[in-house]
Amino acid sequence: EFLQLLLDRLEQIIPSISEIFTGTIEHLTKGVAVSYERKSTEKFTIFPLEISNHDDISDSFKTFLYPDRFECIEKAIGTFEALRYHSISKPPKVLIIQLKRFNYNLQTRERDKINSPYNFPLNLDLSPIMKDQNNNQSLNYDLCGVVHHIGSATSGHYFSDIKRETQKWFSISDSHVRKIDSNSFLANGIDQSKSSYGQIDTSDNMIKNSCMSGKSTPF
Repeated sequence: EFLQLLLDRLEQIIPSISEIFTGTIEHLTKGVAVSYERKSTEKFTIFPLEISNHDDISDSFKTFLYPDRFECIEKAIGTFEALRYHSISKPPKVLIIQLKRFNYNLQTRERDKINSPYNFPLNLDLSPIMKDQNNNQSLNYDLCGVVHHIGSATSGHYFSDIKRETQKWFSISDSHVRKIDSNSFLANGIDQSKSSYGQIDTSDNMIKNSCMSGKSTPF
């Protein structure tokens, strides 16, 4: 929510700035036992990934590709079972990924934080979840930032690891800044207590946010 607010404010100063972070997801709905197909698209600036019971981004990508099964209603056909598939049709120049570290517990009626280890790379290939996978070309993003969270689902502290143009990494916590190496935040990324939102960005279910960018493309 804060990130979206920031982008909206920046848009007033730098028109079209949000386009750098905007991609498009295509949803393809198919009937299971009937002849039916429908396509729709959805723009995104933050790409959320499920991480509960997932070890790394590769696992989360598989979940994203797994179709949703639901009951569909169309006037000409009636009610029928359908599958909805998802893929990215247009990747953003800068990819912000949200690792969904917070879940709502229906039993306790409270938010829970997922503290299980989760691995993420310095370089991310987005091609496995792209709509067009026939060109056998990779779509690489270089990690340029990670937002970490220490604490519970109800309280805690955020700090960031950022890569500068010099390729040097810095950890920023409030007014404190120190130089680090990439192994430092990669360790945080799989630390159960620090629960980094992985190299990709996100927000309040937010993830530790991270963004990639670089010679290939940023995440």
